[in-house]
Amino acid sequence: MKSRIVLAFLAPVATFALTTHHHSKRDLTPATDLPASWTYSGCYVDSVSARALKSASYVDASGLTGASCVDFCRSKGYPIAGTEYSTECYCGISLPAQAASDPSTCNKPCSGDATQACGGPNRLSVYTAPANSQPGVNPGPTGWKSLGCYTDSVSARTLSRNAGQLGGSAGLTVGLCAQACSGSAYFGVEYAGECYCGNSILNGAASATDGCNQPCKGNSSEFCGGSNRLNLYQSTVTPPTPPVSTCSTGRPYTLCCMGFAPWYTNSGVWGGICGYNPSNPNQLVGARCIDRPASGCPSGLQDLYCAGRFGGGQCGLGTDCCAR
Repeated sequence: MKSRIVLAFLAPVATFALTTHHHSKRDLTPATDLPASWTYSGCYVDSVSARALKSASYVDASGLTGASCVDFCRSKGYPIAGTEYSTECYCGISLPAQAASDPSTCNKPCSGDATQACGGPNRLSVYTAPANSQPGVNPGPTGWKSLGCYTDSVSARTLSRNAGQLGGSAGLTVGLCAQACSGSAYFGVEYAGECYCGNSILNGAASATDGCNQPCKGNSSEFCGGSNRLNLYQSTVTPPTPPVSTCSTGRPYTLCCMGFAPWYTNSGVWGGICGYNPSNPNQLVGARCIDRPASGCPSGLQDLYCAGRFGGGQCGLGTDCCAR
């Protein structure tokens, strides 16, 4: 008899508890205090082993809200933001692949606002920027064309030279890297703030299907590669005709080691033309030099190479020579 009374008493309590729990899920709402026309896009599936949004992230155990997560992703140039499991914020460049079949599974309160939903276990409350603010691949500044996304490695670079650019890493844009690499056959932007130049694609680098997903630090509307990924560009400028590489009869040429400058074309180095820069007295128009660095010459001496032929020994500064 007593057990029946106890059960009768507990039944309404259990019903109340279930009802209260049910309503607490329903009462949680997405953030509405969002900046610059960002909107809530729904509840999406995530996985610890394969993140749906993987461009950037952080954890805030006491202050996370939908708006704070959006602000974080927006500051880094990412158009997608997602909150998960009350404290986690993730950013990306496209919506997760799978929407949750039950939107109410995004039912964990945000650590910074208990009235807001911040995803759930393996669930993301996702927010998106206006479509026209999302980054894309720059097709190429004037004189360049995009080759797409390429692999790179810190230990085996795809392009040979790490170039500085106006504004530094914090101001990198595709256009500024192109300026820094003027005269090169290729340039590439990487990891949002790095610029590389070169005249050939090195170390077996290959086209990559993904990974170029970081907006440029200086222009969030365009991509600047990613981790070990380059947005690669190739020059479309037709190189000038190489200079004549033979000496006219009786016409002297003065050579010096500082003139060892390769002749660049869109496909790499042509021959090893030395000079072609009349404004520099240390370079000679029309001379072909051996492919060796200036440090290979003894101090105060010049190697005698003209039109690709060895002129015989070495001579002092100011000595004239021509092809034999």
